Amino acid sequence: MILIVGRVQAVVSNNKITGVSNVIGIGSSGILSSVTITQNQISGCSIAINLDMTTSEVTKNTLTNNSIGLNLVLGPAMAQASGEFAKIPYANVHDNTILQNSIGLQITLLRRLAS
Repeated sequence: MILIVGRVQAVVSNNKITGVSNVIGIGSSGILSSVTITQNQISGCSIAINLDMTTSEVTKNTLTNNSIGLNLVLGPAMAQASGEFAKIPYANVHDNTILQNSIGLQITLLRRLAS
């Protein structure tokens, strides 16, 4: 597993990850994180790529035989956030091969609750 957390800018490319159940292949979490994930082969994981509130570029990956191929959680920053903590993460996902997963692409959009 490759895990990126916190105030990080990362490039994850050209990896072959063969997992087992209950394993995430590549994961990133955090509003201040930015990750580029490209040309990876991921199979046999519970979630091949899991991106939680992370600005991301996901291209040219092959995701096969996973429970979930690509899981995206996106939404606004916290209600009282300011400055760099107020930015809204986004995902640019294209040119991926997603085959024979129980769920190919799962997107959860969070909304800011009124204060």
